[in-house]
Amino acid sequence: MSYVVRYVRPSDIIAGGRISPTTFHPKVKEDNGISAWSFDYYQRMNPNDPIGELRRNHGRIQFNPNGKLILIGVNCLYLFGLEVIEFPTTNNPAHVRIQTFPTNPLQLDDLSINLLNCIEEHYSAG
Repeated sequence: MSYVVRYVRPSDIIAGGRISPTTFHPKVKEDNGISAWSFDYYQRMNPNDPIGELRRNHGRIQFNPNGKLILIGVNCLYLFGLEVIEFPTTNNPAHVRIQTFPTNPLQLDDLSINLLNCIEEHYSAG
């Protein structure tokens, strides 16, 4: 897997359309990881428009058109000590989890800021 795609809610988009580091804060409801999709999965489904394929077949999540889809390099995540685990579900066969986040709030904040450098591209969610 070379890339994952994460949905960024409008509340995680800050001035100038920049992505807030909080988009990389793990969620308790996600067992202290964050959800994403395998870009490669959608690229195999539709090599000409993998992001369009993701928009059409993304599972149960509802995309707000004011949100963004960000393309994240998996190797970059690994460099920061994170793991990307394939975690398919019935409704979302492309689902992956990004995990192994630090539990120390200061370390998490530093990591989240650094992870912004792993974003390679962004697209409209709608």
